[in-house]
Amino acid sequence: MPTAHLQETDRLQVRQDLYDTHIDICTPELLVLLQDNFDWQDLRRDLLPGVLGQFEMLGKTIYTHVVSNEYAARVHDPHTYDAVSRDLITRWAFPLVPEANLLPGCSYSYGRGCVYKENGVTLARSCRVGRDSVLGGGTTVGDGATIAASAVGRNCTIGAAASLSECYLWANVVVEEGAQLSGCLCCDGVVVRRGAVVPRGCVLGPGVVVGAGARLPPFARFAAGAAPEDDDDDDDDDDDGDGERTSRTSDDGAAAAEKAAGSTAAAAAAAADALGSDGVGALWKVVENASSMGFARPAGDGPLEDEASEEEDEGEMGDDDGGAVGEDEAFASEVRETVLRGVESGHTVDNVALELNSLKFAQDRTFADVVRAVVPALLEPLSAAGQPKKARVGALKKIVARWSELLGRFVQTGGDQDAMLDALEECCEGSAALGEVFEHALHALYDAEADVLSEEAIERWAAAAATSESAEVAQLLAQAQPFLTWLREAESDDEDEDE
Repeated sequence: MPTAHLQETDRLQVRQDLYDTHIDICTPELLVLLQDNFDWQDLRRDLLPGVLGQFEMLGKTIYTHVVSNEYAARVHDPHTYDAVSRDLITRWAFPLVPEANLLPGCSYSYGRGCVYKENGVTLARSCRVGRDSVLGGGTTVGDGATIAASAVGRNCTIGAAASLSECYLWANVVVEEGAQLSGCLCCDGVVVRRGAVVPRGCVLGPGVVVGAGARLPPFARFAAGAAPEDDDDDDDDDDDGDGERTSRTSDDGAAAAEKAAGSTAAAAAAAADALGSDGVGALWKVVENASSMGFARPAGDGPLEDEASEEEDEGEMGDDDGGAVGEDEAFASEVRETVLRGVESGHTVDNVALELNSLKFAQDRTFADVVRAVVPALLEPLSAAGQPKKARVGALKKIVARWSELLGRFVQTGGDQDAMLDALEECCEGSAALGEVFEHALHALYDAEADVLSEEAIERWAAAAATSESAEVAQLLAQAQPFLTWLREAESDDEDEDE
C-alpha cells in the first residue's frame, strides 16, 4: 500500500475479512467515462484505479456497501466454486441451502451432519456417507465406499471400496471399484477406472476417462478432445485484479519463457501418460495457483515473486532522501506560480484547481503537500511591508472569501487542516506583516463557507503551540488568545443550550 494513502486521510480502514462480489451498480455517466477513457479495458484493473486516482478531476465517486445480513459471491474459478459450494452445504448462506429446492425438479432433503439426499438414491449397507455431503437422485453407492464432504450429482455410480473426499461430481459420473478421488472436480460423463487416483486440484472435463490404476498429477486439467489452442484463461490472469503486471528485461523474459516451456512440456508428457493406456483425454494445463481447488501456499516459501522485502523498501526510501528536499521546493515553486497566475489573471477556482490537480498527479503528491504550497502563495501579496494593518486585514478577508473554495478542494481530512495551519504558522513566523494578522487569518478561515478549518484542528494547533519552544510561535499563540477564548465560550454556550 502506498504510504501516501496514510498521509491523505485519517480515516483509513484495512480489512481482510471482505470479499469482492463483483456486483457493480453504475450511473449512466459511466458509459461516457468509458468512451473518453478508451484504454480502460477492465473494471477492476483500469476503472477503479482511474476513478479513485482522479476523482478531483473527474468528479466521480465510488462507494462501497458491505453486506452483513445477506450472502453474495462470484464464482469464477475452481477455488471460488469450492468455497461457495462449501458455504451452501454447511448452511452459511441460509436460506440458500440445498433443501430449499429452488430449481425445478429438485427433491433434496436435509439429514444430520449436513447430509443432503434426493429421491432415488441407493446406498449399500456397508457404505459410509460423511458430513457435509450431497447425493443427487439416481446415484448408487457400492459396498465399502466412503464419501466425505463431497457433492455427487444425479445418476452417478460409486463402486465398491471407492473413496471420495472433498470432491465434486457432476451428472452421470462413474467411479469404479477402489478408485480414490480427493479435492477434484469431475464434469458430466467422466469415468474413473478401477484403482485410479485423482488428487487435489484436478479438473476433468466432460467425457474424460481415467484409465485403470492411473495416477494423475495434482492440479492437472484434462479435456476429452484436443487441448484448447488458447491457453490463457481467467485463472492465470488473476481475474480479481489483485495481481500486478511486472515488466522485465528481454534477457530475463527469454530465460523465464524457456524455463517455463521446458517445465510445461515435461508436465504435459507426464500428464498424458498419467491417464493410462485405456484413458481418454488430453492435458489442457497444470494450474497450481490460488485459483485451483485445494491450493495452499506454504508459509515457509518466503515473499512472492516481485514482492520487495521490508529492508529493500527502507533502502530505497533512504536513497531517495537526498533529492526529496529539492523536489519539494520545485513542487512548491510550480504551485506558487500557478496560484499567482490564477490570481493575477482572474481565473476561476475550477481552472486553478484543475492545474493544481495535474501537478499533484504528475508528481505523485498528497493533498497536504498541495495545501502547504497554496497557503504561502495566496498570502504572498500581504507580506509586503508598508500597508496599514487595517488594510491588510481587509485584503486578507477578500483573499479568503475568493479562494477558500480552492483550499476546500484539497482539504479533505483533519491532517490536511493541520498542514494548512502549519503553513500559515510558517508564513507568519517569516513575515512581521503577516504575523500581525494571524488571529484574523484564523477567524477568516474558520468562518469560510468552504468549511476548510474546524474547531478541532484549531485546538490541536493551540495545544502543539503551547508546548513549542519557539518565541515566535508563542507570540502567535498569545495573539490568537482572544479568538480561542471566543471559540471556547461559544462552544460552552452551545452545550448549555443543549442541556
